[in-house]
Amino acid sequence: MQSEEGTEWLLELLMEVQLQQYFLRIRDDLNVTRLSHFDYVKNEDLEKIGMGRPGETVCVFVCVCKFLLC
Repeated sequence: MQSEEGTEWLLELLMEVQLQQYFLRIRDDLNVTRLSHFDYVKNEDLEKIGMGRPGETVCVFVCVCKFLLC
């Protein structure tokens, strides 16, 4: 799984919570290339790319925590 320049943070974040299989779909389908882009991602968007509810919860929680710590 190759990440483009500038999206390594996304792959690392997803790897921390074992959701790395969604990297390409989050980056390409949802156009998330910055942490702040998650502000516009809804649970329904994550469902559309195949992420289940537990994964959605973890992903959103981790993104919020990372955003607050930046």
